Amino acid sequence: MWLHEKFYDAEKLLKYNPNWILYTISNRYAYFTLLPKPITEYNVKNAPFLWLAQFTDALKLARMPIKDFCTFACHSLGPMKGKVIVFTNCPRSGSTLITQMVQVGQQVQTIAEPSPFTNLAMIYDEHIWSSDFFNTVLRSLFYTYCKDMTKDQIYIIKLDCLSTPLVGHMHKLFPEIPHIFQFRENVENATISSYKMMDAAISWKETVYLQSNFPKLGKWLFGYEIEKSTVEKVKPESLLERAFIIFAAPYICFLKNRHCYALPKVTYENLISKPEETIGAVFDVCGISKSLIPEALTALNRDSQAGTVLSRDKMAQVKSLELSKLDRKRLNEIAKRMELPESIFHF
Repeated sequence: MWLHEKFYDAEKLLKYNPNWILYTISNRYAYFTLLPKPITEYNVKNAPFLWLAQFTDALKLARMPIKDFCTFACHSLGPMKGKVIVFTNCPRSGSTLITQMVQVGQQVQTIAEPSPFTNLAMIYDEHIWSSDFFNTVLRSLFYTYCKDMTKDQIYIIKLDCLSTPLVGHMHKLFPEIPHIFQFRENVENATISSYKMMDAAISWKETVYLQSNFPKLGKWLFGYEIEKSTVEKVKPESLLERAFIIFAAPYICFLKNRHCYALPKVTYENLISKPEETIGAVFDVCGISKSLIPEALTALNRDSQAGTVLSRDKMAQVKSLELSKLDRKRLNEIAKRMELPESIFHF
């Protein structure tokens, strides 16, 4: 049901009001939410998942045809003024933690997991738009999220794992943007943690069932299919196998686009065992003063996802999983089908 109030002038609504924030996109529309505070208040420490804060805090919703949105964004909101850095990751690899560690001082602004990038990656995977229009939308997303930047600002956009396929396209459009990739070397623990994350979300089981057996109904209810091309290639038979695909697929993109990244992968293990050295290298890429490292290290003392469904307390309530011999065999077979390096992805 669509409740229409009235038409607004996009220039007044979006260009000069930092409380109107892009919420999501579809192949037809761009959606914006009016929030009680400006986007600067929704940094990663206050909103580990921006899309969730927008859903819970939204006061109003606005909709714009996607082509009109692109025209407006490219002509009225760009170009970007400050320094932009993009973080991508494999899930359950400490990406929220590292983003909270770089949210230091007065110069840095972070936003975490804006959903339009996720939807754009899935739309690209389904070949819905031409390459030219896809690139126009991608450019428009950056201009929209960075519209309130100042020249001396450092703007860090932390994307979710599903957005990693966009990195190569971002690099072609914005070669000046550095990229950082987060990974967890303990693949078994990360896969089990990804399974628990998906198992905690009850709708995952329904999503998998409907998208597999009734794809049109599944898409109408749950949106674009996650990792569609990989799922079609590998054909997972369980939630565990699908969780592994979602964990591992970003690593394939990282290997393919290594030339786009400013650092070798930043691992969760190094972040925990030698945090000062690891975050120091990230600070160098971002242009953040190393005098702020002590402030960054305080993030290690708190739950980076506190207050969300993925908090330590919530995840502790989800039953863990012991991999059987059959599970290990199947996961090794899937890793081989995905052409993942056996030295890293082996169970």
